[in-house]
Amino acid sequence: MILGKLSLNITRALGVAHELQKILSNVLPASHLLSLTKDVITNQRFQPRKNHDTNKLESGLLQLAKGTCLIVDETAMSQGTVDEQAIKNLGALENLILQQALNYDFTYHHLEVKTDLRVIVLSEGRSLFSKVMECIVPLEPSNTDTIVELDLDLTRRYLALVSHLNEIQTYSIHESVQQKAQKEFVNARRNDETIDGNTLHLWLSLARLNCLSQGKTELSEEIWARTKLLEKKRTDRVHKYHPNSQEA
Repeated sequence: MILGKLSLNITRALGVAHELQKILSNVLPASHLLSLTKDVITNQRFQPRKNHDTNKLESGLLQLAKGTCLIVDETAMSQGTVDEQAIKNLGALENLILQQALNYDFTYHHLEVKTDLRVIVLSEGRSLFSKVMECIVPLEPSNTDTIVELDLDLTRRYLALVSHLNEIQTYSIHESVQQKAQKEFVNARRNDETIDGNTLHLWLSLARLNCLSQGKTELSEEIWARTKLLEKKRTDRVHKYHPNSQEA
């Protein structure tokens, strides 16, 4: 697992892909919607490939600019058998989610190139990529009809600032929080055998993002506690809608 990477699986997300893409395209420098229709996964190529006849490198659908938010719409898939190309494409996508890497196909060998993509997978139920997704969030109907109007310019500036804080790598964890996190993890493992190193990795990744989202670069006990509270609410929601999930 790549340190600091966090892929998001939004479930119960039937019919929201294009609206989400519209929203994100208004506030992010780059976003891309990849709908996993049968035609796309069987007739398109996800990995770049060297064409030895033309002596040129042909691009793949996953060959995206650094920092792009990749929205994968799994709800677009239809039932039926898949061919070898589809399996290869889905494998490339799974590897990108897990390793943040994309293999370039030179026929006789592969060249692994590191990527920096923010991945969101939309699914109706359990995702095809559930084994490599760090964070599952089921959509839940809102209990209010209030519509919040976004200040697009302010939102863009805020996201740019947080992204900058993420890139300059000045983040640190206060010593007292390190001790607290270690103690809470040990206690949690005693009470729940499903908790492992990946759980701790997720807690630390979420805490880091929570900290940076507040414009801070040192994780405090207050932010850690807030992160754990939000994580408890998330896992409760996963248990409510997906009781058979490994996170439940």
